[in-house]
Amino acid sequence: MSEQTAIDVDFVIVGSGGGALAAAIRAHDLGLNTLVVEKSAVYGGSTAMSGGGVWIPNNHLMAAAGVEDSDTEAFAYLKHITKDQVAYNRLRAYVEHGKRAIEYLEKKAGLRLRSLPKYIDYYPDAPGAKPGGRTLEPRRFNTLKLGKERKKLRASHPQTLSMGYLHMTALEAYWAVRGGFPGRLPIIWRLVLHWLNLPARLIDRRSLQVTLGNAVIAPLRHAMLERNIPLWLNTAARSLVINNMHVSGIVAERDGQEVTINSKHGVLLACGGFDHNQQMREQYLPMPNRHEWCAGNPDNTGDGILMGQATGARLELMDDAWWTPVTRVPGEDLAWILVYEKNMPHSCMLNTKGERITNEAGPYIDVVNDMYFSSNRQERKFPHWMILDSRFRQQFAIGHVLPSGMMPDKKVPEAYWDNYLYKADTLEALCKKTGIDVERATQSIERFNQFCETGQDKDFGRGQSEHDHYYSPKTDSPNPNLGSIKEAPFYAIPLYPGDLGTKGGLLTNEKAQVLRGDDSVIEGLYACGNCSSAVMGNSYAGAGSTIGPSIVFGFIAAESAASASGKANSST
Repeated sequence: MSEQTAIDVDFVIVGSGGGALAAAIRAHDLGLNTLVVEKSAVYGGSTAMSGGGVWIPNNHLMAAAGVEDSDTEAFAYLKHITKDQVAYNRLRAYVEHGKRAIEYLEKKAGLRLRSLPKYIDYYPDAPGAKPGGRTLEPRRFNTLKLGKERKKLRASHPQTLSMGYLHMTALEAYWAVRGGFPGRLPIIWRLVLHWLNLPARLIDRRSLQVTLGNAVIAPLRHAMLERNIPLWLNTAARSLVINNMHVSGIVAERDGQEVTINSKHGVLLACGGFDHNQQMREQYLPMPNRHEWCAGNPDNTGDGILMGQATGARLELMDDAWWTPVTRVPGEDLAWILVYEKNMPHSCMLNTKGERITNEAGPYIDVVNDMYFSSNRQERKFPHWMILDSRFRQQFAIGHVLPSGMMPDKKVPEAYWDNYLYKADTLEALCKKTGIDVERATQSIERFNQFCETGQDKDFGRGQSEHDHYYSPKTDSPNPNLGSIKEAPFYAIPLYPGDLGTKGGLLTNEKAQVLRGDDSVIEGLYACGNCSSAVMGNSYAGAGSTIGPSIVFGFIAAESAASASGKANSST
């Protein structure tokens, strides 16, 4: 490594996801000379790969969507679902400042959003829950506005692209899944426009009109370019600089050269969790687990957590993650998230003992908790299995396997069979192929089929919550989440306890300041996103409960640093 150099700034931000970029914009606007550093060759972090939902209660767009909300209801909801795990002042800060932060970014930074009035809170029966509106999704953004920076935007998760090149919005995906052919018309129209636009296709095979997580990051990066806020890629933070118990910068490696970045008014760690650090996963998370079961950013290796821990920071929720059941599609590097598949009729989940252990259509964090904790540690065996009959196969896609009307079995890639997709003419034969206990599986499915006849799942309440119905197809059935598993052939796919990213990290206060083990503040050190302990506790309020807090507490961190500097206050 060559000779060390040094530079001076007011505020340095480590990471380039939604929280980092929001913080950079706010810090700059409050008068701080701000630098963002990112260790990878692309920017956007986990946010860029995500579904792009931003959960903000009582936001300024809800009224137009026909949903009323209040800070009081939002706080009651968060207080209930977090079960006293999270300090009330943090919850209040999120509620009070979230709507202000998101309105600021929309008006000042071009982050165009819309409220989704039907995207229900994940626990609709909890006090203060809403039938929708709190989840915001970004509108399409034309990446040509980014110029050369377009090619440095982290790619979407492959799962978020239709046919590998067309960006869908969450609303379009919703109608495509449950609306039949009419629901697919917007996607067909987008496809036609894409193929007619030859100049755009010559620039990039993928659509230049990005959605979801890319449509959160792209406008924020554009706003940074307009403000000339520097973003250094290929710059890995290695350690924090501490002077008189005050964090005053970082030591980083940039293109093979060590550089000290002196930061007069502090450091914001916004560099993700420990998703792909297998050693940390084994140290903290329930076992067994593998980073290959994670759908999160491959560059998230716990760097910020480790740097903060070295300063005496307190860690919380390290045994938790943003859980979701996943499967592994051959040829894909990242796990495939079961977003809607698990809600659909004519399917259920079984463990290797042939038992149902959860409400398959419930919030995905709850499904994985049941996968881990419905049995003792010695009995945890994965994969579990999703069992389907021919009617599921005819109607619904699962992973890259389209409905049989579009992709009959003979067109399913050979590499998928008995590796990702299993098939047999009888349930008994299917169980033998997959190693599931035949006798118990037969009993479990017979009992499940009885529930399908009555529309009442007496074991796990599948379909009793309005949340469960969000993706369900239109049907005359009293319970659209239930459908018997009777018609051959039968299919199975392996399921694993995966995650979108880890949830534990540096404990912060309502000002996004990192705390020590004795709850004293580490002056000059701030954290947001998945390298900080989640404001959601062990729960998950609704779609966008990762990006929402990351943006809000990044915004708060910038205001805290500016306020401490004396340059500006948070009302500016």
